[in-house]
Amino acid sequence: MNTIRNFFGAAALLVSSLLMGAAQAAPVTIGFEGVVGSGQASACPSGVPYLESGFSLAASPTNICNSYILNNVNGNNGFGNTTSVMGICAGCQGGLTLTLTAADPFSAQSIDIGSYFNSDPSAITFVGFFVGGGSITQVIDGGTRWATYALNGFSNLSSMTISTDGGLQHASIDNIVLDSATVPEPASLALVGLALAAVGAVRRRKAV
Repeated sequence: MNTIRNFFGAAALLVSSLLMGAAQAAPVTIGFEGVVGSGQASACPSGVPYLESGFSLAASPTNICNSYILNNVNGNNGFGNTTSVMGICAGCQGGLTLTLTAADPFSAQSIDIGSYFNSDPSAITFVGFFVGGGSITQVIDGGTRWATYALNGFSNLSSMTISTDGGLQHASIDNIVLDSATVPEPASLALVGLALAAVGAVRRRKAV
């Protein structure tokens, strides 16, 4: 009896740990660091999406200089330090849309929004597209030069767009905090299946 009880306990612990480990993932921050040196800016237009920590950030339209990474260029740096930021041209060709994607579903927690060439930041529209359909929208009108804004309800997303309204004001973004959902690997799923099958076999044997 003790052997069976111990087996059930071990199997339950294995299944629980595998599933919990698959559901948890540490948040990551897209900070645009390490691309250019201090006082420099990246090429614009770059023609390729920006990649960091498993996420892709693509700009549209792609044929004009609408966004690029700056490292302490003319004071365009996050919170007054030497961090790199992504500057957004709000009025370029009627506005700009940045599309954020990843291989797995993800959640967006917060973002820093600030000035671009010392102008007040323009309103930015965030649209999160849920896995399986539907979306959520939040408009942030950055009233201060640099501040952190929470993104509420942006969870289980397949993608997220960041759009300007095409006005004359510009903005910079930095420190996009994201949480990527971890899908169980096939090996983990196989172990879960074996554990559940073993539990079922022992129960059937006990019943006989």
